[in-house]
Amino acid sequence: MRPDPYLSDSIAYIYKLYNTIDDIFYYGSTTSYIDVRLKQHIHDSKKSNRKDHLHFNKIGWENVKIVCIEEFVYDYYSDILKKENQYIQQYISNPSCLNMIHSYSSPKTKYEKYREKYLKRKDESYRILLLNAIRYNIK
Repeated sequence: MRPDPYLSDSIAYIYKLYNTIDDIFYYGSTTSYIDVRLKQHIHDSKKSNRKDHLHFNKIGWENVKIVCIEEFVYDYYSDILKKENQYIQQYISNPSCLNMIHSYSSPKTKYEKYREKYLKRKDESYRILLLNAIRYNIK
């Protein structure tokens, strides 16, 4: 049963894309209806190089099914990504799983992953400030 769009609760879905040809699958999340999300995948796959889209294009979308794994109420978008990530963490090491990355990373994890990039950017910003100060004789 579809939720009433006029209710104040925000509903999200965790879904699984799978096919009838092989054991390959993909987990995702959406705030759209599941059937709408499948249509979005099919449309997006025409211009995509994502691993899941390439595989499902190859075997044919007529062989792909979508199933709702979980329906839940969320407050923040990060709640959706965290919930999706729970499923991805369970299956990401499975060779049949097409999810290549986790859907959620904490701010601390992101900082650690991109620390060098942040530091470089910080150094460049400081260098630009210093050059501007010299150029315009700012003390």
